[in-house]
Amino acid sequence: MFEYMIRFILVASAFFFASMANLRAQTLPIDFNSSLDNFTGFGGLTFAKTTDPLDASNQVGEFRNQGGDPWEGGFIDPNSSMDIDVYPNYTMRFYSPDANQHTVTLKLENGSNPNEERSQSVTSMGWNSLSFDFTAAAGNYGRLTLFVDGGSASTGTFLFDDIHNGSSDSVALDTIYTQLVWADEFDYFGPVKPDNWFSETVPPQNGNWFNGEVQHYTDRTDNAVSANGMLTITAKKETYDFQGNVKNYTSARLNSMFSFTYGRVDVLAKLPEGDGTWPAIWMLGNSIGNSQYPATNPWPYCGEIDIMEHWGNNPNVIHGSLHTGSSSGATVNTGSTLASDVSNEFHLYSMNWSPNEISFLVDSELYYTYNPSVKNPDTWPFDDPQFILLNIAMGGVGGNIDPNFTESSMVIDYVRVYQGPGADTTVKVSVYDQLEEETQFRISPNPNQGDFELAFEDIEGSLQLSILNVKGQVLERREITQKDKQRFSLDLPAGVYFIEATDEIGKAYKERLVISE
Repeated sequence: MFEYMIRFILVASAFFFASMANLRAQTLPIDFNSSLDNFTGFGGLTFAKTTDPLDASNQVGEFRNQGGDPWEGGFIDPNSSMDIDVYPNYTMRFYSPDANQHTVTLKLENGSNPNEERSQSVTSMGWNSLSFDFTAAAGNYGRLTLFVDGGSASTGTFLFDDIHNGSSDSVALDTIYTQLVWADEFDYFGPVKPDNWFSETVPPQNGNWFNGEVQHYTDRTDNAVSANGMLTITAKKETYDFQGNVKNYTSARLNSMFSFTYGRVDVLAKLPEGDGTWPAIWMLGNSIGNSQYPATNPWPYCGEIDIMEHWGNNPNVIHGSLHTGSSSGATVNTGSTLASDVSNEFHLYSMNWSPNEISFLVDSELYYTYNPSVKNPDTWPFDDPQFILLNIAMGGVGGNIDPNFTESSMVIDYVRVYQGPGADTTVKVSVYDQLEEETQFRISPNPNQGDFELAFEDIEGSLQLSILNVKGQVLERREITQKDKQRFSLDLPAGVYFIEATDEIGKAYKERLVISE
């Protein structure tokens, strides 16, 4: 108690003397690219902006602990209050100069309720993705304060980047894509469609996969099967011999036979559970080489976009990352967020890719955007087609496998790709391009604020119309008997929805609906 009293006095005094000099920051996220993204140091800490040691195009915040005060830190006052009733999960990137244990504390102050703080320990040198969960607290707060090794009077130089809470104010996509150009709804039984997916089974590295993974990938329906409108990818503990190389785990790795440049990817999925599982929804540039194209540009220079990565030993933390030549393939450009019960609940994992930036979202909430100030082949290999991959890896970077693990699955409801109208390019490569022919109705305008028209084309008989949210839950149903334009006025929050029309013979048509603020 005495320690906390001393801490309170020190912090309060520092805030008083520094308050006049403190600038109001922009609304979260704080990425240190704005002139307003300035922390005020207290207790001896000095703050500056500096260059990311692993990415010269990225600007980050620098904290220098002088060691004279056990509770030296820095604070910033966003220009709107931080409501943890609505946005309780905070994430950031933290760079440690060494592999010693450091404790990062995030404290919310100047609020309607008593101050709240959460801490995370870091033992890895380099960039670390941290998450702070305030769901057990409540209220609005006006100040965000950070400590590194609070209470220890230690010295050191530490870096921060991409501090945010997933608030709607931070959801600003530079391009909205609404035209469905490719999808797999998995409305068939058996193996995945060969026109849609290629099962990659041959390990590239002397009978092994990269990253220390310990599984074999197979093309068996035991590991990847479509049934009941879902794709199930299952990682299993079993002895499996491939070309004389025996491993104790199997899984599946699916590469799309479709590639594109710029657009949005939506994947509705439940994730596997268990220590050592490492599911991913991701993309690679065609130039790396695949079943259709020769290798002309090796990894990481081909570019990699990790739409969703999850580690079973870190439940409910979702990562989005990019790998480029400028980072030598290291996980430098990355963000993370929290999602609820990811192994038992469906969540929408999305990536929005424009000529200027790549953004990552969970349930349509943006949590990380990559937009390097300098775009060249090393920092931005993202102007050429990429294909989609779905897989579950085991072990290696995914961590130690639970000795009691037997099997676990990633269940995918759909994979959908959107582009224009208004996109800078259209699909460059596609071997399965029937959706444009199947789309028989149009939403206008789209995006809208809930008021729009549906125009129908050459559909006979009545239609059963459903409006669904991103998790596939039906919000409203209507029967349409007249095929002329239909007016709609929906009282729904801003976000992404889907309109599904089913005709009299059971054929379904889908369009993406975007409701803006």
